[in-house]
Amino acid sequence: SSGEVGIRTSTPTAGYSLHVGGASGVHTKVLIEATTATGQAELYLAADPAGSSIVNFGDEDDYNIGIINYTHASNFMSFTTNTSEAMRITSAGSVGIGTSIVLAKLHVDSGNSGVTPNVNADNLFIENNGAAGITIGSGANEKGNIYFGDAADAKDGYIQYAHDSRYLRFATAATERVRIHSNGVLSASAGIALGVGTANTASNVLDD
Repeated sequence: SSGEVGIRTSTPTAGYSLHVGGASGVHTKVLIEATTATGQAELYLAADPAGSSIVNFGDEDDYNIGIINYTHASNFMSFTTNTSEAMRITSAGSVGIGTSIVLAKLHVDSGNSGVTPNVNADNLFIENNGAAGITIGSGANEKGNIYFGDAADAKDGYIQYAHDSRYLRFATAATERVRIHSNGVLSASAGIALGVGTANTASNVLDD
C-alpha cells in the first residue's frame, strides 16, 4: 500500500521506492544492458533544477560514507570519501582536490594558504597552510624536467636536473645557457654579463 517495491525481500525499507535484497554469500547486482551497436545502457537520475542527483555508497555503519553528487543549481559534481568531500568538478570543468572553493584549472589544497593565484599562472595551484611543494621523481640515471613550450618548440626553454651527474641546467631558445655543477660551480655558455636593468648586452662579460 505504501508503493515501495522489494526484490528478494518481503520488507522493503521505508523511504526507498525500490529495495533489492541480498542473500548470504551472494553478490547483489543490477544489470542495465544494451545489446545493439547503436543502443545505449543508461541510468537516469532526474532532479529538480534546484536539487541534486546523488549516488550513495553505504554500509551498515553509514548509509552514505561515499557519495557522488551533482548539484543542478550550480552545475558542479562532487565526490565524497569517508564522509568528507574529496574532489569537486566545477561547471567550468575546473577540478579541486581537497577544496570546494576551486581557484585554478587544477587546485590541490592540503590546507588554505590564503593565496589567490595570479590569472597568468592559474592552470595548476598547489597550496598548504604550512610548507607546500611539487616533487618530480626520476630514475637514478635519468633526468627531471620542466619545459616551457610554444607552438613552434615544445622545449623552447627548460630547467633540467640530471641525476647521474647531479647538475642543474637552464636553457633559453632551446639552448643550454647556465649550468650548476654537482660541486656548486656555476658555468655559463656565453659568459656572464654584469649590468643594470634587464637589457640584453654583451658588455662586461666575465669568462675564462
